[in-house]
Amino acid sequence: MSKATKHTAIIRDPASMWSKLAWDADCFRDIQTSYPDEREPLAYAAINVCIAAASLQDWVKEFLRRAANEAGSPWDDARFFQDVISAVPEQSACVAIANTSKHSEFQQRRGLNG
Repeated sequence: MSKATKHTAIIRDPASMWSKLAWDADCFRDIQTSYPDEREPLAYAAINVCIAAASLQDWVKEFLRRAANEAGSPWDDARFFQDVISAVPEQSACVAIANTSKHSEFQQRRGLNG
Protein backbone atom coordinates (compact mmCIF):
# COMPACT_ATOMS: atom_id res chain seq x y z
CA MET A 1 0.00 0.00 0.00
CA SER A 2 1.47 3.33 -1.03
CA LYS A 3 1.55 6.37 1.21
CA ALA A 4 -0.66 9.30 0.37
CA THR A 5 1.22 12.32 -0.87
CA LYS A 6 0.69 15.49 1.09
CA HIS A 7 -0.31 18.34 -1.19
CA THR A 8 0.02 22.01 -0.45
CA ALA A 9 -3.15 24.04 -0.78
CA ILE A 10 -2.60 26.52 -3.57
CA ILE A 11 -5.67 28.67 -2.96
CA ARG A 12 -4.42 31.18 -0.41
CA ASP A 13 -6.08 34.45 -1.36
CA PRO A 14 -8.57 36.04 -3.75
CA ALA A 15 -5.95 36.28 -6.51
CA SER A 16 -5.25 32.54 -6.48
CA MET A 17 -9.00 31.84 -6.42
CA TRP A 18 -9.34 34.16 -9.44
CA SER A 19 -6.67 32.06 -11.19
CA LYS A 20 -8.67 28.90 -10.49
CA LEU A 21 -11.84 30.53 -11.85
CA ALA A 22 -9.96 31.52 -15.03
CA TRP A 23 -8.61 27.96 -15.36
CA ASP A 24 -12.11 26.48 -14.93
CA ALA A 25 -13.50 28.92 -17.52
CA ASP A 26 -10.75 27.89 -19.96
CA CYS A 27 -11.60 24.22 -19.40
CA PHE A 28 -15.28 24.96 -20.03
CA ARG A 29 -14.45 26.82 -23.24
CA ASP A 30 -12.19 23.99 -24.43
CA ILE A 31 -14.92 21.41 -23.86
CA GLN A 32 -17.56 23.66 -25.40
CA THR A 33 -15.55 24.15 -28.60
CA SER A 34 -14.09 20.63 -28.87
CA TYR A 35 -17.05 18.55 -27.70
CA PRO A 36 -20.18 20.73 -27.90
CA ASP A 37 -22.53 17.73 -27.99
CA GLU A 38 -21.13 16.03 -24.89
CA ARG A 39 -23.66 17.08 -22.26
CA GLU A 40 -22.07 15.71 -19.08
CA PRO A 41 -18.54 17.09 -19.48
CA LEU A 42 -19.95 20.45 -20.52
CA ALA A 43 -22.38 20.54 -17.59
CA TYR A 44 -19.71 19.46 -15.11
CA ALA A 45 -17.34 22.12 -16.39
CA ALA A 46 -20.08 24.75 -16.14
CA ILE A 47 -20.81 23.70 -12.55
CA ASN A 48 -17.08 23.96 -11.76
CA VAL A 49 -17.04 27.52 -13.13
CA CYS A 50 -20.01 28.40 -10.93
CA ILE A 51 -18.42 26.84 -7.84
CA ALA A 52 -15.21 28.78 -8.47
CA ALA A 53 -17.17 32.03 -9.00
CA ALA A 54 -19.10 31.50 -5.76
CA SER A 55 -15.88 30.65 -3.94
CA LEU A 56 -14.18 33.74 -5.30
CA GLN A 57 -17.04 35.83 -3.93
CA ASP A 58 -16.47 34.25 -0.51
CA TRP A 59 -12.71 34.83 -0.66
CA VAL A 60 -13.12 38.49 -1.66
CA LYS A 61 -15.78 39.08 0.98
CA GLU A 62 -13.60 37.64 3.74
CA PHE A 63 -10.53 39.56 2.51
CA LEU A 64 -12.42 42.87 2.46
CA ARG A 65 -14.21 42.18 5.75
CA ARG A 66 -10.88 41.53 7.50
CA ALA A 67 -9.35 44.66 5.98
CA ALA A 68 -12.32 46.74 7.15
CA ASN A 69 -12.08 45.28 10.65
CA GLU A 70 -8.33 45.92 10.83
CA ALA A 71 -8.92 49.52 9.72
CA GLY A 72 -11.72 49.95 12.27
CA SER A 73 -14.23 50.51 9.49
CA PRO A 74 -17.77 49.15 9.55
CA TRP A 75 -18.56 46.14 7.36
CA ASP A 76 -21.85 45.76 5.54
CA ASP A 77 -22.62 42.32 4.08
CA ALA A 78 -25.71 43.55 2.25
CA ARG A 79 -23.75 46.33 0.57
CA PHE A 80 -21.03 43.89 -0.48
CA PHE A 81 -23.56 41.59 -2.16
CA GLN A 82 -25.29 44.55 -3.85
CA ASP A 83 -21.95 45.70 -5.22
CA VAL A 84 -21.10 42.21 -6.48
CA ILE A 85 -24.41 41.84 -8.30
CA SER A 86 -24.08 45.34 -9.76
CA ALA A 87 -20.63 44.49 -11.09
CA VAL A 88 -21.40 40.89 -12.14
CA PRO A 89 -25.14 40.36 -12.76
CA GLU A 90 -24.58 36.65 -13.55
CA GLN A 91 -23.05 36.05 -10.11
CA SER A 92 -26.36 35.25 -8.44
CA ALA A 93 -26.97 32.48 -10.98
CA CYS A 94 -23.46 31.11 -10.35
CA VAL A 95 -24.02 31.10 -6.60
CA ALA A 96 -27.39 29.38 -7.02
CA ILE A 97 -25.89 26.70 -9.28
CA ALA A 98 -22.93 26.15 -6.92
CA ASN A 99 -25.19 25.85 -3.87
CA THR A 100 -27.66 23.61 -5.68
CA SER A 101 -24.88 21.27 -6.79
CA LYS A 102 -23.57 21.14 -3.23
CA HIS A 103 -26.85 20.85 -1.30
CA SER A 104 -28.96 19.03 -3.92
CA GLU A 105 -31.82 21.49 -3.82
CA PHE A 106 -32.30 25.05 -4.98
CA GLN A 107 -32.50 27.68 -2.27
CA GLN A 108 -33.09 31.36 -2.96
CA ARG A 109 -30.33 33.25 -1.13
CA ARG A 110 -30.05 36.92 -0.34
CA GLY A 111 -32.90 37.76 -2.71
CA LEU A 112 -30.53 37.94 -5.64
CA ASN A 113 -32.77 36.11 -8.14
CA GLY A 114 -30.41 33.19 -8.65
